Amino acid sequence: MVIRGFNDGEVEGLAQWARERGRELRFIEFMPLEGDRIWDLSAVVPAAEIESATQALARTIADNAPLSLAGIKAVIQRALAPRETIAADDLDAAARRARASADASEGRRAMLEKRKPSFRGE
Repeated sequence: MVIRGFNDGEVEGLAQWARERGRELRFIEFMPLEGDRIWDLSAVVPAAEIESATQALARTIADNAPLSLAGIKAVIQRALAPRETIAADDLDAAARRARASADASEGRRAMLEKRKPSFRGE
């Protein structure tokens, strides 16, 4: 459960921890187990707010990595396809193109220069 002023600043770090370990992260509903000490319903961050923040983060990722996102979408679509064997040569080629792209170079430069990258999908 995400509680404003208590653990709301830890959500992103917790999500990163779960992602790095291949774990699924779930949030539970309000459960007033300790009376009125810390379990104040008005402090609980609503699911809609968490969903909104998640969508904003996903949009930021998508806006900042169009070629990588295209490759990820291709991998997901291929994995969902009902086939006996899954060809991967084109996916490997897409990954190589993304790594060698002007956007990849721009991303590395922007990181080193500590600025927001300007991707063009090239």
